[in-house]
Amino acid sequence: MKSGTYVANIMSPAGDLFQEYASQTAGTSVLPSFEDTTSPYYRPELNFLLTNSRSEGAVTPADMEYYIGDDRILFGSDGLSSGLQAGGTLNTDYAGVFKKITPGSGNIYHGLQILRNLPELTGWASIVINMVAVVNPPNSTVADRIRASYPIPISQRSGDSAKVTIASPDNFAITEKGGSCRLTAKVLKGGAVDSGWTFKWYKMDVSDSSSSLTPGWIQIATGESLTVAEADVQTSAMYRVEAEKNGEKISDMASVMDTSDPYDIEPYPVPEDETIDEDTNGNSQVVYTPKLVTRKSKSPIPGTQFLFIMTDFAGNILNPATKDKAVSSFTVTRADCVQGNDISLTIIAV
Repeated sequence: MKSGTYVANIMSPAGDLFQEYASQTAGTSVLPSFEDTTSPYYRPELNFLLTNSRSEGAVTPADMEYYIGDDRILFGSDGLSSGLQAGGTLNTDYAGVFKKITPGSGNIYHGLQILRNLPELTGWASIVINMVAVVNPPNSTVADRIRASYPIPISQRSGDSAKVTIASPDNFAITEKGGSCRLTAKVLKGGAVDSGWTFKWYKMDVSDSSSSLTPGWIQIATGESLTVAEADVQTSAMYRVEAEKNGEKISDMASVMDTSDPYDIEPYPVPEDETIDEDTNGNSQVVYTPKLVTRKSKSPIPGTQFLFIMTDFAGNILNPATKDKAVSSFTVTRADCVQGNDISLTIIAV
């Protein structure tokens, strides 16, 4: 029996994690603080969400491993980090920086809680948290190792510009039939929540072009919070919030997954690693020929076509002429990557 296709994501319920420091000196001011009890990012959590194409709901791994880059985080019996294993050396500067999160008492996730500020520890450099799930497939003696990554940008603060972020106490996921997922927008300025902003919520809908924001986004609500019902999401859906104050507008995007959905989209990219080389002598495109399958049996749904929507980091749609045309395959080229810089591709079965 095959184990199916695993999809792993790392979710931050507090919203996108980042830290900015005032100067590269010991004890410098760090915003937003992970240590200040009044901070909206006090001791933030990173939760590991794993789904499988043959099951509904989240999958609970048999074991978890945690890394900063390629260096493994070690833990004591109390669940607190004892250090960072870098080659044959244990860096004890990371003792007490992380706490393991394990399933129990209503929590279904493995993950990490960050207890201290990071910039001085990391040498004022951004880091990538890697989580590896160990899964024991049925009728197999070989464990699967499923990896996901979460970057935490760390940089020197250049001012107190406003930043809006979407948080979700439900980890951006609907995990049961009839369930929902709550999204909350907050604007940070100087590391604290800034008041006086108004919020508009949009959902990506390629059948509509009436939005004044960008074609493909329709306004669905106002206010700081939005509740997404299971009926609103087919496997996954993209949402965007726009915050406005005194004529200034800023925005953020988030994807909500429905892990209870009985269907899944297998993208079938060629090449499989979805890599486009900057070198013109290297690979210049990725071709997607997806299939809609039932999550449990993996049986394909014949005759399904798909909508493909390319967006840049700000949510601007890069293929407005083809976004609402149902086709069986789609090609992302090197030119697309140059145009959009950081590209996201949304695939919707129709």
